[in-house]
Amino acid sequence: MAITLKSVLLNLRSRLAFKTLVFGISLIILKTSGFSIWSVILFLVLSAALYSRPIFQTFFYIYQFAILISLILLLLPHFSGFYFWGATLGFSLLFYFLLGLKNLVFIDRLSPNYLIHFGLIYGVLLAFFLENFEFFIFKSIILFFTIGILLSGILKGKLIWGFLPALLISEAAVFVSWLPLGFLQSANFVFVISWFLADTITQYRQKILTIKTVFRSLLISILLIGLIFLTSGWSF
Repeated sequence: MAITLKSVLLNLRSRLAFKTLVFGISLIILKTSGFSIWSVILFLVLSAALYSRPIFQTFFYIYQFAILISLILLLLPHFSGFYFWGATLGFSLLFYFLLGLKNLVFIDRLSPNYLIHFGLIYGVLLAFFLENFEFFIFKSIILFFTIGILLSGILKGKLIWGFLPALLISEAAVFVSWLPLGFLQSANFVFVISWFLADTITQYRQKILTIKTVFRSLLISILLIGLIFLTSGWSF
């Protein structure tokens, strides 16, 4: 029985790895084609086919899939060289974990769930800060709802657990957008705040929140933000 289960999991993961490889190659083709209309359409059709088959829990992660595809189309045209290959690897890994969760490939589902949602949150923040003041109010509203949906996927339960910290994160993003930081440093800054809020709320709901755990998370956040400031090229 154990051998059969192991062989089934191995087969499922092999298929998952192959689909991820195809997805990654499609990102390279999309970039080299200059994001022409036909290459975008082909990419959308191929991505939907890779995601939806087999038709199992297809709509359970549909929001996460839609956010991932949107981020690819928004961010990838702006990256080149090392950053392009890093983004391609990152998006492919997110697709791998998303597909693995959808198709029940992973035994441990908590870690991949965290990786997907925090990875998408980081991508959303990059997209928000990429072109800071274009359609600023519209982008702020989209940021709030998107972060709220993603945090709800991490914190589970009622939507208020996701959208309340999303409001604070959106306000923090608006504040940080006025600082003389690059878009990468700005996204890192707000991402640390997002992690701190999600971690604190998770501990509170699990009834393990103490002054010690809050102090530990706060100290880690302050150190990371300090590192971001030290490595930033300030431009007034």
